[in-house]
Amino acid sequence: MGIKVGLCGVSWDYKQSLVPKVIEMIAGRITWVPPEKADLVIVGPFDCDLNAYKRNYVPKFFRARDVKETYLDKIKGIKLFHTNENIRPDKVKADFSISFDHTPHNPTNFRFPYWMEFIDWSKQGIKDQTNPRFGCLFDQDALLQPLDTQFYKRVFKAAFFTSHLVEPRNGLYALIKQFIDVDGFGAAFDSNIKNHAQSEIIKKQVLSDYVFNLCPENSMYPGYNTEKIPESFISGCIPITWTVPGKNLDFNHNAYINLADQNDLALLSQEWEDANLNELLGDRLETPLLLKEISIDYLVGFLESVVELVKY
Repeated sequence: MGIKVGLCGVSWDYKQSLVPKVIEMIAGRITWVPPEKADLVIVGPFDCDLNAYKRNYVPKFFRARDVKETYLDKIKGIKLFHTNENIRPDKVKADFSISFDHTPHNPTNFRFPYWMEFIDWSKQGIKDQTNPRFGCLFDQDALLQPLDTQFYKRVFKAAFFTSHLVEPRNGLYALIKQFIDVDGFGAAFDSNIKNHAQSEIIKKQVLSDYVFNLCPENSMYPGYNTEKIPESFISGCIPITWTVPGKNLDFNHNAYINLADQNDLALLSQEWEDANLNELLGDRLETPLLLKEISIDYLVGFLESVVELVKY
């Protein structure tokens, strides 16, 4: 058994991520080939590197159509669009998609938000998972329990990891500093850091010293939940985020503070340092993050159907 897989527009470390590991578990072995020779082409949200050289010869004004789309039109293999960005599943013309979006009536799109990739799936047969930037995989049992922390042994501040302060991050950073002191980490605060891989910062180690973690999403859309909130929770921090207010189908909304929610903003306006922390945080110290146990079986089933179609 085996399958020939090509990549287009994915991150540099995509081959080591979860979806290829599941495909390899199903198909037996992946042979990585150029997209033109692939049985299955996984398309990411970014520009295809193989097009960059030719595209640079064409001035932007004359680029009548997205180069990646034009290129993909010529690909004969089955196409799977997989996005870990806030992009709709129909953004790229593909046979199947994996995205953040809840699309119950679309059998070709499977919802598997980015944060689920970092769950420890070793008991389900997934081998060699890593999460070096954070420092460990997510223990699902810990996410199903109330926050595990001893606040009075931590610094009464928020940590903030970011590579830039493009809006909305800069505005949210200024907002939270009105209520809580913030220590910044990452390239936005240290010009010597060029990228995440070279920072030598283990997020979990740093967050273990803080009561809060400022972890806003870059944008909003129903279902768009990244790794930021679970990272905070696993580290024993109260997540302070910026996301769609109200009901969240992944997370208990009482397990985090949402800067987009007027009620949570009212909570932040309290006199934190002079007040009883347990009284102010209330339910947030007794609420597990996950609404229910999740399984990788559904992702395996979806990818089995994709691989089966590739065979024929």
